[in-house]
Amino acid sequence: MGRRLSRRQRETDNGIVERDDKPPPDEEVLDLGVQDDATGPEVEDGGQQPAGSGRPPSRRALLIAGGLVVLAGTAVVMASHRSPTSPTPSPSPSAFAFPPVTARPSSPPVAVTDLGRPLLGITAAWDLFALGDDVLVRIHPASGRITRSALPPLGDGAVSLVPARGRLLIHAPVSRRGYVVPDDRPVTEMPAPLNGDGPLLPGPDADHVWVQTLEGQMSLLTLAGKSSGLDLTVPPYLGPGIADGSGNVLFQGVGGVYRGGRGGLQRVSTGQLIGVGPSGVVTVDCDDRAHCGIVLRTRDGRTSVVPALLEPQGPNSGAISPDGTTVVVVSANGQGGEAAATLVELDNGASRPIQLPLAPTGGEGAIVWSPDGRWLFAVDASQQLKVIDARTLAVADLVPGLPSIHQLVVRP
Repeated sequence: MGRRLSRRQRETDNGIVERDDKPPPDEEVLDLGVQDDATGPEVEDGGQQPAGSGRPPSRRALLIAGGLVVLAGTAVVMASHRSPTSPTPSPSPSAFAFPPVTARPSSPPVAVTDLGRPLLGITAAWDLFALGDDVLVRIHPASGRITRSALPPLGDGAVSLVPARGRLLIHAPVSRRGYVVPDDRPVTEMPAPLNGDGPLLPGPDADHVWVQTLEGQMSLLTLAGKSSGLDLTVPPYLGPGIADGSGNVLFQGVGGVYRGGRGGLQRVSTGQLIGVGPSGVVTVDCDDRAHCGIVLRTRDGRTSVVPALLEPQGPNSGAISPDGTTVVVVSANGQGGEAAATLVELDNGASRPIQLPLAPTGGEGAIVWSPDGRWLFAVDASQQLKVIDARTLAVADLVPGLPSIHQLVVRP
C-alpha cells in the first residue's frame, strides 16, 4: 500500500518526495541560474506551455526556471544488508551539478529521500549537516530522512556553518557572502547585518549568533540581524573568534586564551588551546621556568592535569566530547598531506588512533561528535562522509551515494 502524502508533497517515479518549495514569509528564494533548455516549452504536470503563450508561468515553473540543479542518478538510497552500524560501502558520486544548470523539469531545489528507518539506532531528534561544493545535505538520523538543498557558489576560503532554529546559516567571511538554508526550503539570502568580515558563530541559544559587526567588535544579533544589546570589544592582538560549544566566543592571542560573553572578555588560560567543547577547554600551560603541562578547565572553574603529550591545534582546535571525557585531535600524518585523528582520554591520557585518513586540511568541521558522544562523523581524504564508533573506532559509510563533502556540523 502506498505512502499517504500531504497536499504539500508528491512522490515522483524514482521515489523522491517533493515538497512545497514556498519560502518562509519575507524570505527571497535565490535565483540559482536560468535553465538552458534549447527545446523551448516549459513542462509542468505533464502539460506543455507553447513558446509565446500569453498564459503566465505557474509558481512551480518560476522555481524551475530560477534555480534547479541536476540530480545525477537515482536519489533513492537502498537499505543496507548489514547492520545499521556498518552499512555497505558504496561509491559516492555527486548528486547535484551546478553550474551550469541543466536540470530536468521535475528536479526541485530541495530533494528529500526517506529511508524509512533510523540510522545507527538513533532516536533523539538532532541533525547532521554536510556541506558539499554546491549542495547542503541534512541528515536526520532518527527518521532516516535525507534532504539535499542546492546552493549557489560559495567561493574560496573558510566557511562558517551555524545551526539555528529551523535553518542553517552559511557564511563565507572572505567574500562576505552568506546564505540561509531553511529546513526543507530553498536557499535564501542572508540578512545583510549577519554578513560580517569575520566568522559567524553560534550564540547562547538557537535564535542568536555572534557577528563581527565592526573592526574590533563582535556583537550578538538575532537571526534577522537585529542587535541584542551585547557587544564585545576585541583588542587587535587577539585572533579570530571561535565557538566554545556553549554559546560564548573564545579568542587566542597575546597573554593566552580569552572567553567573551555576557560578562565581557575574561582570560581563561595563559596557555594555548588544544581542545574545545561544551564542558570546557583543554590547554597547554607553562610556568615561569617553562615547565609545561596539559590542563583541562571545566565550565565551573575546576582544573585537572591531563597526563598526555598534546600539541596546540592552531586555528582549528580539537573537539572535546559532550560528556567532557575525551578529546579528538587532528594532525598531519605526512602521507600525501592527509590528516590523522586520535582520541585521547582526558583522565588517564590514553590515546587511540582512528584508522581513517582525513581531508588534507583537517580543518574546522572535518570531524564532529554526535550529541550523545556515541559516534564521530568525519570527512575522509576522499571527501566522503564516514561514521566512527567512538567505543570500537570501527569506520563505516553512514549513507552511501552522497556527494563529495567538505565540512560538517551538528544541530542538537
